[in-house]
Amino acid sequence: MLRRLRRTCSRYSSAASCVPFLLAACGGGSNAAEHASGTPTDDTGNSFDNAGTNGEARAGDPVSAVGNRCAGTSANLNGLPLHLVLVLDKSGSMDERLGAPAPGQSSPSKWEAAKLALNEFFSSARSAGITLDIIPFPNTSTDWCVESAYNAPIASAILPDTAKKLSGSLSGMTTGGSTPTNPALHGAIAYAKGLQSTFAGKANVALILATDGEPESCPNNTVPEIASHVSSVQESLKTYVIGLGDQLESSLNQIAAAGGTNNGKAFLVTSTSASIANDLGKALSTIRAAALSCSYELPAAPAGQTLDFNQVNVVYGTKDDRAVLVKHSADCSDPSGWRYDDESAPRTILLCDSVCGTVKGDTVQRVDVVLGCATSASVPVN
Repeated sequence: MLRRLRRTCSRYSSAASCVPFLLAACGGGSNAAEHASGTPTDDTGNSFDNAGTNGEARAGDPVSAVGNRCAGTSANLNGLPLHLVLVLDKSGSMDERLGAPAPGQSSPSKWEAAKLALNEFFSSARSAGITLDIIPFPNTSTDWCVESAYNAPIASAILPDTAKKLSGSLSGMTTGGSTPTNPALHGAIAYAKGLQSTFAGKANVALILATDGEPESCPNNTVPEIASHVSSVQESLKTYVIGLGDQLESSLNQIAAAGGTNNGKAFLVTSTSASIANDLGKALSTIRAAALSCSYELPAAPAGQTLDFNQVNVVYGTKDDRAVLVKHSADCSDPSGWRYDDESAPRTILLCDSVCGTVKGDTVQRVDVVLGCATSASVPVN
């Protein structure tokens, strides 16, 4: 179990007496045989490099990127598995047609296009390993304004959906009813937060709202109310927004901005689209890439040692064998920094927007954590 280093170590002991034991409390036992082997592993399978450069910089070495007086250990960071919760609008207006039809044909309905794009997403090899839940709205079997009608999925599967659980669920749905977006998102957020509690930092959970219209029918079912609630969980739960229809930009961008995704922009498919299904598929692919990256499980310290959250650094390695230090920024005011999911009780390392984009690019090969060196912090951007 992760816990902070006892302060007696830094208060009464020299750096020389504490650092070689990595993150162990001063009286803690460090396994000498394990250190001699040079490659102990933690319970997540991460392999630690205990060689330590002690200031002898070598190309691509994560520890040397932290500081030339640091004798720490490094491990490759594992990206968290992704769990997506799709909050899917199946209101009556989804039967409307949108987009330019092919010559001699009528354009598909928004619902038909959505099913086509989603089924391709469900079966794609690029989606492998993602778990996806579907929470459709409105729930016409009960009062569709009740939040509890949306606090559990009707279908869930690990992608690719070879058993056709998700596509079968879609094929059995019928459209109809109004657009109770606020209660649907309240219920879905409660469900997603429950998943996060269950996973305890071992998976990344994100929401996707796919809708074709303005909120309707229910009390407090307004865009400001929705944005307020989405914003209240934004630091730990991101919400992506897809809009199918015209004149949705202002409303859905407010929700996307509150959800902390896509630079505050919803993914919009409008009547100018040549193919609704293709454009929706592109939006889903972009969301998949964005949600998969930049969230990492904080590895446990090697056996017999204790993790000090003030002695953690993040370094990424490039194709040209450079090791680049990423500085800690608790509120991501420095977009090229990183932060913990919870600064008071960390479980996950999250990269801020700018460095996240860099890491997703072609030049970066790996992301490492260096343990046992004082965390290098960013100067806040004013």
